[in-house]
Amino acid sequence: MEAEKRSERWNDWLFHYQYLFRQRYTKRQKRKFVRALATDLQALDADVRVENTGTKKEPAYRVVVHDPAKADQIIVTYFEGARPVLGDLDLLDVQDVKRKTMRKLGLDIACWLVATIALAGMFFRMKVQGVGVVVFGLGFLLLFGWARMIRDGSSVSPSLVRNTSSILAMLNMVECAPKSTAFVFVERAHGSFKELKKSLNAKKGCRLVFLDCVGADAPLHRVSQEGVERVFAASKQADRYVLSSKQLHAKTINQNNIEQVTRWLA
Repeated sequence: MEAEKRSERWNDWLFHYQYLFRQRYTKRQKRKFVRALATDLQALDADVRVENTGTKKEPAYRVVVHDPAKADQIIVTYFEGARPVLGDLDLLDVQDVKRKTMRKLGLDIACWLVATIALAGMFFRMKVQGVGVVVFGLGFLLLFGWARMIRDGSSVSPSLVRNTSSILAMLNMVECAPKSTAFVFVERAHGSFKELKKSLNAKKGCRLVFLDCVGADAPLHRVSQEGVERVFAASKQADRYVLSSKQLHAKTINQNNIEQVTRWLA
């Protein structure tokens, strides 16, 4: 009966965060996600609090489970929608992530500009009237929608693999982990872990674990980097840990990895 209940709960979470709250780019989308996450955590009888580490005008949300100041271990992931990147990704190279994100953004903007100039040129050259105006109007509306998708990074977002899988892994751990393990869902990925520990009042010797791409269809790894244990799924290539574009944009989560991470950390 308990196994059936856990399976049903997992399917609910999967539906919530893969479909209902998969877009986490705008302030409104992030607020809706944070409320849903807090509700799901409270249903597990977890001690949850939502913090705003930004300002009233520019909020930056953080969801905290248990008391990090008393924890021996703090597990962290981020929830902001992951922007698409161009090509494969070296997970431990922050500059590679930023560079390929900007390349993808630049390519999308260039394609949008070409399409906009072409459509505008056709409109003025053909001196469109009647039904043609409606057709071109729809074309411009599509371009407007495309521009919003580029701005938000939601056109072909790899969020399911990049961080939704880690969010689900942490939800899976909350119920069975001891109170000495705290969980923190931060908004953005590339902040200072040293500053994060300081802001959480983490005690000396507390172990900080960062989850990234744990649901990818690749082997799991545990690597210590700058005082943080990073847990992620990737293919090892010499001294690099890489996820291909195909792996990043997978439509399903590797549930075996989720279960393995739970056994390691909870």
